[in-house]
Amino acid sequence: ASPTRPHVFPLSLYSTQPDGNVVVACLVQGFFPQEPLNVSWNKSGAGVTVINFPPSQDASGGLYTTSSQLTLPATQCPSDQFVTCHVEHYTNPSQDVAVPCKSQRAGWGVGRGHPSLP
Repeated sequence: ASPTRPHVFPLSLYSTQPDGNVVVACLVQGFFPQEPLNVSWNKSGAGVTVINFPPSQDASGGLYTTSSQLTLPATQCPSDQFVTCHVEHYTNPSQDVAVPCKSQRAGWGVGRGHPSLP
């Protein structure tokens, strides 16, 4: 496969968790090569955790998909706010996608991502 730029999709969870945390994620899909790839968020500090899942290759052995999950206290992610998923890949120095803290749908759904301006 030739070098392919990733598509980044925001994922939001409708409700806060019982522990008062909000979970959002960033789906990074259809990229090649697997590395170098870096996914980060514009939030850090106490109570904030990030899980970057290992990339998986599609069945045809071509493009890769991965995701990054951000968990943070609801107080740091009000329902009318966005957090930013920052993706750096070999084919593309930088791509920022705004992930809404609260989506309009129940359960996991693709949020209305607005690429943030520099």
